[in-house]
Order: sequence, then C-alpha cells, then structure tokens
Amino acid sequence: MNETKPVLILEERLIPAVDFHAAPKAPNFQVRNDYSFRLDYLGENSNCIAELVHTTVAQEGEDVFRLSVTMRGFFRCEGINGKEDKRAAHIMAYNILFPHMQAFLRGFTADVGLPPLMVPPMPPDPERISFDVS
Repeated sequence: MNETKPVLILEERLIPAVDFHAAPKAPNFQVRNDYSFRLDYLGENSNCIAELVHTTVAQEGEDVFRLSVTMRGFFRCEGINGKEDKRAAHIMAYNILFPHMQAFLRGFTADVGLPPLMVPPMPPDPERISFDVS
C-alpha cells in the first residue's frame, strides 16, 4: 500500500474584493475576527481553488470598523485520491494561504494609518469540513 500524502503547490493568489470602513470614535477599539474558507477542485483533482474570506469588525459595531478581504489561492494538487486526502488538502490550503492573508491585513491597515492588524490563524476543524467526493 502506497501511503503518499497530498501535495499542494500555490501557483498564484489574488484579492478580488476588499470591503473597508473605519470611523473610530476613540483611538483604541476592540475587534472580533471571523472567516470562511472553501476549497474547490478542478479537473481530476489536479488543481484546486481556495477562497479565504476574512472579516474583522469592531465590537462596538460595523459603523466603527469593518474590514473584509476575499483572497483566492490557485493550487496545483498531487496525490488527492479520496475523502481523507481532500480533508488533509483543505487544511493544507488554509495553512498555505493564511500567511498571505495575514501579511495583506497587516500591510493594508498600516497603509491607511491604523495600527497594523495582526490576526491569529483559525485553521479549519477537520471534523467540520464538508465536501462532495467525486
């Protein structure tokens, strides 16, 4: 039995959407972070597209601060042969794409004159990953 693990190679990433609003009433405010993540396969599981949408909102409300960024990663895939490989690839894709999102968020907020936003990783729970196995 050949026990190869899936391999993902990030070939390109892009940011198709940024939604930003900031009107802080005080210099310091608390935020909460959320995200959604999905992975779709193309061809015979040889390529996939990951979409990470990260949203940060002020606890006082979206009228104080809101930043939502959509990032897509285009991957070449190897060794995706079933449900468990797809589950592993899902987590790998998040772990590969997240540092790019974190760098963008940090740079964007600094560029607009706010303190650099550092967000913690929130990897998907393997038990909550759902997908169609083709």
